Amino acid sequence: MRKYIPCITVLALCTTPLAAESPSFDRIIRDYSSIRTISASVKQQVYMPGGEVRYFSGDYYADSSGNLRIDYNYPERETVISNSTGFYWYIPGRRTVYVKRGRDRDMLNPLPGRIIEGDVSKLKLQYEGTRFYSFFRRAAVWSITSAGSPLVIRVWTDSDGLYVIRKYVLDANGAELVREDYSGHVIAGGVYLPSRIEVFARTPAGVVHSHTEYSGITVNLKLQSGLFVFKKNRDTAERPLDEM
Repeated sequence: MRKYIPCITVLALCTTPLAAESPSFDRIIRDYSSIRTISASVKQQVYMPGGEVRYFSGDYYADSSGNLRIDYNYPERETVISNSTGFYWYIPGRRTVYVKRGRDRDMLNPLPGRIIEGDVSKLKLQYEGTRFYSFFRRAAVWSITSAGSPLVIRVWTDSDGLYVIRKYVLDANGAELVREDYSGHVIAGGVYLPSRIEVFARTPAGVVHSHTEYSGITVNLKLQSGLFVFKKNRDTAERPLDEM
């Protein structure tokens, strides 16, 4: 099913927390809060549970309200839009749009590497210590929880608290639902953003693995009015997203 997109590696070498003073998470929150819009070119590889590999490339747009648009030009012209009314995947060659109504924040992550959505004051942030990763480089580990959700988000940042290295989404039993690895960080508008995101997402059909590369990342440019609105033509058929 093609609806699985990433909104982004090494294995940990040590899983025991090391004694260290708690670093600050404030800069990451402040930096991401400063991003209003983002645009980039993207190349994606999606590895489906059955072994099929799918390739996509195109132009990516998102804003801080959670809206997203991708205009694919390969392998064919397609448009993906996610906004407050739903998720739309339009394929002009088929004269068909595949739709899922209602906001689904688990479908796509609008801003690359963004780990916190909504009101930060309602979340509980806890520092868990450090872990070794890669060639004995050290990461700070945080857990983020909310009273309104059973999920736990575990985040790895660099030791200076400048950018996110990895994110896990765990269910109430501690089982891993999603893992996202972030690399190739670049500075755009004074904010560290990953240029590569690798995602492993557990689905009913199995694990979907995707790799996305971002280039030409630009933040806080004024985007065209109506960019995130899908306008259906009279000759366009509407089908449920699950039928893709």
